Amino acid sequence: MSDTPLETAARRLSAALAPMRFSAPVSHVYNPFDYAWAGNVAYLRRFGQGPKRVVFVGMNPGPFGMVQTGVPFGEVAAVRDWMGIEAEITPPAEQNPKRPIEGFACTRSEVSGRRLWGLFAERFGDAQNFFAEHFVANYCPLAFFDHGRNVTPDKLPAHEAAPLYAACDEHLRDLVTSVHAEWVIGIGNWAEKRSSEALAGLPGLKFGRVEQDVEDIAVDEEILAEDARGVEVQLREQGADFENHPNIEYTEYIYDMADRMAAADLIVCRAGAATLGELCMLGRPALLVPSPYVAENHQEKNARALEKEGGCRVLLEKDANPQVLYDEIQDLLSDRDRLHRMGHDATKLAAHDASEKIYQEILWAIENHGKK
Repeated sequence: MSDTPLETAARRLSAALAPMRFSAPVSHVYNPFDYAWAGNVAYLRRFGQGPKRVVFVGMNPGPFGMVQTGVPFGEVAAVRDWMGIEAEITPPAEQNPKRPIEGFACTRSEVSGRRLWGLFAERFGDAQNFFAEHFVANYCPLAFFDHGRNVTPDKLPAHEAAPLYAACDEHLRDLVTSVHAEWVIGIGNWAEKRSSEALAGLPGLKFGRVEQDVEDIAVDEEILAEDARGVEVQLREQGADFENHPNIEYTEYIYDMADRMAAADLIVCRAGAATLGELCMLGRPALLVPSPYVAENHQEKNARALEKEGGCRVLLEKDANPQVLYDEIQDLLSDRDRLHRMGHDATKLAAHDASEKIYQEILWAIENHGKK
């Protein structure tokens, strides 16, 4: 089978990037257009042919998404189960030991991909329905690492960024003109800015931006592990007896947060808006300790709104010494009926149609961009 226009453009970009070298702090560079070509070409052939009204553009690959699958924002479950793509990924000869290539066997979740593709799946149902008029690409196909830490393209020194941007600009122009796009939507500020600069002068093309936190959340595991060791020391200094209480578990990071929250009898946490949204959607009872170190004390206001509906109990940090916190938890856990009512009442504030509202806002922004 001969190459499609997008395959040809991708091969040309990969060849242009091959001789480029990047200095410290970059320790490792992955090019999924090279070692994960099988996944990428399956994506391009299945969904990248024909005209596309809207092209969504991200910054560059995430460590547990495109780096593993070759598909932009390539959360394994979304690529395999929703798109119907699975391919054998051959790891490059030189791997980053902090970010090994596991391909479709990777069990880590790409948060940005899970959110992005989850939104589209909820709105369009079948992948073919979405890709009929839409396409998703990354501006830059390279993933940069400082050992365990992501390095984004905007952090590269100017003399290294200039040739990289030039090659990526040309590829983006090839992609957008090949699919006859009417709209290019940057996923984040940087992607919108780079796209609009790269595509300046193309007649009739309109630009927009998705304001969200789907740009990859880079978790530095070395730092998290060090934090976890520090937490253990602090807990032991305060009297925590892990040897005699093996049921106590602490972890540097929770990747399956939704599953953990859904399984909890009681959740003790802060009161940020996203956290409260999750509590309400899951219908879980909570003891909220609002952070006082936030603008306009908004976390206490969030907590009080949920408390008013009966969905939580609020304990201010100034009152939350260890004994009071222990007593509050024991009091709540001793009344199972109350916990059940709290969880039920929390759902009163749940926004069950949030994905649809977000999608409609995106459509509105696309249709009204530039209008007064």
